[in-house]
Amino acid sequence: MEFSTNLTGVEYEPSTPVNGYGYPQIRSLSAKPTLPNHQLRRFPFRGVVLIVVPAMVTAYYAIIWTMVNKREDDSLHYGLTDENWIYYSWFIIGVFGLNASKYGLMGAEASMLHSRTWQVQNAMQLLFHSGSTWSGPGGWKRYFITLLHKKNLAGKLWCILAFLSAISFIAFPASGLVFELKDGYVRIDDPPLVIGTTWEIFNQRNGYYAPTETFWKAGSFPVVPGMGTAYTAPHVQREKFGLHEFPNTLPLNTSENPDIFLAPQAAVPIFGKSWGMIIGYNCSVVESFSDFTILNRRYSSNKLPYLETGNLLYPENKYPTLEVSPFEMIWVRNSTEGRDFNRNIMTHIEIGGTYYQSGTDPTTPIIPLDYSDAFFAAQPNGTLNEHILELALWQAYFAISNYSPQFDFNETIDTPLAGASSPFIFGDNGTVSYNETFLSPIGTNVSTLSRLPDVSSVAAPIGVRCIRHSSLGTAEIEVQGSFKSFEQSTTPPYPDLNEGYPVRAFGQTTLEIVKNSFDDFYTSSHSPRIETFATQTYYPGFLTAEALRRSLMLAHGTEALQLMYEGQSRFDAGYLNRNATSSKQRKTLTFGVMPPIIPMALFGIWTLGSLILGVKYGFSRRWAETLDGYSLFRFGADFSLEVQEQFDYASTTDFEHFEGLRRLPGLVGDARPDMNVGHISLVPRGNEPRKEKRYN
Repeated sequence: MEFSTNLTGVEYEPSTPVNGYGYPQIRSLSAKPTLPNHQLRRFPFRGVVLIVVPAMVTAYYAIIWTMVNKREDDSLHYGLTDENWIYYSWFIIGVFGLNASKYGLMGAEASMLHSRTWQVQNAMQLLFHSGSTWSGPGGWKRYFITLLHKKNLAGKLWCILAFLSAISFIAFPASGLVFELKDGYVRIDDPPLVIGTTWEIFNQRNGYYAPTETFWKAGSFPVVPGMGTAYTAPHVQREKFGLHEFPNTLPLNTSENPDIFLAPQAAVPIFGKSWGMIIGYNCSVVESFSDFTILNRRYSSNKLPYLETGNLLYPENKYPTLEVSPFEMIWVRNSTEGRDFNRNIMTHIEIGGTYYQSGTDPTTPIIPLDYSDAFFAAQPNGTLNEHILELALWQAYFAISNYSPQFDFNETIDTPLAGASSPFIFGDNGTVSYNETFLSPIGTNVSTLSRLPDVSSVAAPIGVRCIRHSSLGTAEIEVQGSFKSFEQSTTPPYPDLNEGYPVRAFGQTTLEIVKNSFDDFYTSSHSPRIETFATQTYYPGFLTAEALRRSLMLAHGTEALQLMYEGQSRFDAGYLNRNATSSKQRKTLTFGVMPPIIPMALFGIWTLGSLILGVKYGFSRRWAETLDGYSLFRFGADFSLEVQEQFDYASTTDFEHFEGLRRLPGLVGDARPDMNVGHISLVPRGNEPRKEKRYN
């Protein structure tokens, strides 16, 4: 059939099909005016988007991850101001990131359809690319449905584009499970309202001994008031000492405590410069009597006059005090002196400690060490001199009444003190008596002691040794609980006579309160409950070395809090620390339930794949910006005669049911490879367009 027409001066004539459904039947041009022709074009913006946007999204995720990870162990959740906007912005970026990724991949898709490597096999696979079906769940669902019907509509190009799209589609929702908003704190520029003593009034006390003793006897945990921050050096692993949760409790269960800086406390985290007290205390169980440095010199000590009474109920009974050196003393306590045998444990306690004594006259009263000029002069440049507290305990068990058989008594001693003699000895007949060899050198007249009852068992001695130090000064404090740049201060002003009295140095009050009743070690260490019947006291077992160590640790912690905070917990009498900066409660970013590495791996694959496609194909010349509807219309027009010959082309079913499409070529290439001016259409393999050629 002859056919001719004129369109803007151009004449078309029919041509003969080549190779069946090979090249399209494109009507040939006459020698008259020609159609405009152009080189294939570049669309660099889509290439830039494909390279830059995934990289920026991944980098933003990495920045958020790094920011949150730096404070992963920060239970305060101290963050930046308005971090909730960072959280919200991430999801906004996610929406734009997914669309930008699709925008860039659509451009790369058009270039890759020219490629020998990525060209599709037939027109049916090309049509499956229409509408960017690879970019969303609808297309993915359709792909899997066709697979179930054993129809492969997708080529490798569609699969690689769908893979990159699916990764980003999964990564963004998953990232929402990585981060979450929690209650935290952010910085404000206001000075904080704090509680705690100051340098000016540190020595003006009306009494802190009694509260320390009361809280210690009750076994109250030394919880720092207010925000409750016990500051440590930056290198200290705070979780090792239980200081990662707030408010902090001064460590009790470790024998290698770090130095702690106690500063006035606010109700919120603060940072800046603050005056306070640095303390260090460590108590450990002693396994050998030779490990003591004060008590092991008991036999070479000088017995001082009886300077202290044993008990207010028995003022006539005195306890021995031994001088080991001008600064070291031993105090002896024996539960049998002036006591009725109304308890089932009898004890002998020796306490060695560091004390300051004015002069060398042994009759001069012993004066506790305080924060005087001499104290600071003895440790210049912030050096901290150690002071020692040692305690050895001997215990014996005996029946006190008919109640005794009703109870089990635990005779277990966890860590016995080796190399120590005993105030109790067993006779040939199995009875227990006082050891005069042990007691006489410390000034105890055995003949004056009360008669020993029938002793059932004698425990191996136990011992604990404590080392402590302290000073006053200023330091820079951080919200996470660290301090640095400690500078020792001068002596706080001494009070006038009617303004109180100067405090003893840290550790001296502990030395005083542990000289009291044996019951206090039991209650303060949270040992098993003591039973009481009328006037009789029944202990369920011997006090263990670990319990004694806990008791002494608690005494030090309680004393430290009283020295710094005087029992304050309310802010009614608070004051402003103008050298520090305060905080306020706000929502801050923290990690959620999903490990951050999972979305990061997905984002990394997405970014790398987009980068490779963007660099290699994003800037290549191609026939159109994307595989759009106009391109498909043009390709269909080129094959109109071939398609019309198929009886089922007009069916209203989906295109995948039109098998004739599988026989049409799918390469977007050069339909006139042998002519100077080519034509872009669907062509057999091997006819990829040349970038330098012109096409219409």
